[in-house]
Amino acid sequence: MTRDLDLPTFSRRRVLQTIGTASASGLAGCASSGTGTDESTETFDSPEPTAEPTETSERREVQDIPVEEFVAIWFTEVNPEDNAFAGSFSPQQLRTEISETLTEGSYGKVAYEDLPYAPGDVPQTFIRDMNIPVHSSIKVDQLPATTPSEQVTSTLAENDYEQVQDVEGYSIYRNPSADAVYGVGSGRVVIGVNYNEPARYARNSQHQKDVVARIEERSQTDSGFTTSMEDAIAALEIHDSLGIWEYDSDDADLVDGLDPEYQPDVGMTSVDIDADIQYGSWAFEDENLAEWVHADLQEGGSPYEWERITQSDNVITAAGEARVKYHINEPTSLNLSFPKI
Repeated sequence: MTRDLDLPTFSRRRVLQTIGTASASGLAGCASSGTGTDESTETFDSPEPTAEPTETSERREVQDIPVEEFVAIWFTEVNPEDNAFAGSFSPQQLRTEISETLTEGSYGKVAYEDLPYAPGDVPQTFIRDMNIPVHSSIKVDQLPATTPSEQVTSTLAENDYEQVQDVEGYSIYRNPSADAVYGVGSGRVVIGVNYNEPARYARNSQHQKDVVARIEERSQTDSGFTTSMEDAIAALEIHDSLGIWEYDSDDADLVDGLDPEYQPDVGMTSVDIDADIQYGSWAFEDENLAEWVHADLQEGGSPYEWERITQSDNVITAAGEARVKYHINEPTSLNLSFPKI
């Protein structure tokens, strides 16, 4: 059963301005050589303290980066044949609000057995699921305020990980007998491990390739967003999370019951965790197709939790009850809601 919602109006201008800021600030310093990033311009990658943390040590400031900026920084299209399935949110916020996080209910929890912090301690994370050449994933954690990079590297060394290479300011740590590979940088850890499937489906060497590829691609100026993704983000009311699903005819339909030929190119969601409201946007090939699908949805409605379904240009938007507690208990979920309408 759905309920009436007091929802804010969608602001295309505001979101467009935000994405413009992400392009300017989130990817600044990308053209430099050597270690790649220019720390003077990437303020969210401020240097770590060199001392090991103690009970009396001060907390490091963790910058609050909007989810759309964090995704823009780390969403890279290394293999253009691979359909996008990615998301960003705050595990720390989830733990505070509902005492659970997505990672703790997924196969990816094995990655934290060799780390000095827990999944729910992470202030912000990004997850990207991939199917080519095999099913694998990466997860990018912004380190907790009390966990400097040096503590991560020392803990990995204690757990028999070896530093195998340096890439764009990140040190890659690998233990061939373990499930995950780690890229440790200033205030960030890039983890190669599966989040939807057991680790046996992707070998340790594949995780290393994934981590290195994402770090290398991050140093380039292109975020990897397609035109349809940019359209969907610009129309989306963005809150505490951002989920991206690029349509693949082999997976679930984004518009229920619609022929694959007419499905949207991409669907996106964002959740207001405190209000338990989800926002969605779907970008189609052209405006005529979006109008036709919107008319059909207006007549038949959505069998899911979506209300207030509107259409502008080639994008359909909607909002509704999020049911975060329900979605978070699905062990294969990487995001807080699914853009199926």
